[in-house]
Amino acid sequence: MAPRNWFVDEGLQPRPVVFKRGFWMGRTEVTRGQWRQFVEATGYVSEAERKGEAWGYDAASGRMANLPGLNWRETGFPFPVRDDHPVSFVTWNDAAAFCRWLTEREAAAGRLPSGYAYRLPGEAEWEYACRGGRTRTAFWWGDSLQDGHGRMNAASQDADEKGGWDMACPWPDGFKFIAPVDTYGERGRNGFGLADMLGNVWEWCADGYDPDGAHAMIWTNRTPRRILKGGAFDDRPGYLRCAVRSAPKPDDANLARGFRVCLGGKVEP
Repeated sequence: MAPRNWFVDEGLQPRPVVFKRGFWMGRTEVTRGQWRQFVEATGYVSEAERKGEAWGYDAASGRMANLPGLNWRETGFPFPVRDDHPVSFVTWNDAAAFCRWLTEREAAAGRLPSGYAYRLPGEAEWEYACRGGRTRTAFWWGDSLQDGHGRMNAASQDADEKGGWDMACPWPDGFKFIAPVDTYGERGRNGFGLADMLGNVWEWCADGYDPDGAHAMIWTNRTPRRILKGGAFDDRPGYLRCAVRSAPKPDDANLARGFRVCLGGKVEP
């Protein structure tokens, strides 16, 4: 059964969108291994590393807290983080820096189509990609929450998943925290073949946040917040719908936030 409620900032009805240019989306979230390539090539230091703290999991209390020393290298997760896990603890600013580097690298190699760049997806682009060819459904597979079993990493009924997660999905998904990308294989990929579009980690979008609703085109007006989409491993079903929007500050680092890249038309600031 689908969640019955939605948030006011999602808009009262679906909004028709026409994209002026085609775009490509990363098949998975950017992985820790891919992020490391960027860091090793540029010497980039993430915002969490510079600040010396981030929002993470406190094993002693079993709760979330702002903790010293957490970042993409030192996650605090109680297991070895592999290169095929999604990178987390990255801010919007960090993700944008990765995209600039990737654009410069691929342009220098002559691999970029004219007028295109690697960047964060626009909110409308992200949601269109998430739906995988569907419209007007709560999730990319349809309206049934139960059909999400075996498709996404969310708050769930795993035996060790007792860390302040509330209103969990009524099944085990095998993970308390992040899962390697594309863990669920074909069942976890939408109609466009994209993996983990709901759950695992929230994904940064290019847009600023407008409380009146999403924009059809990338919205770059001045705003202190940026858009996140998709929900994460610790979220209840209602936060894992295609339309849900979250809007933290662009320098906020969090264990449940990552991103995927979009190859799309250049966007002027």
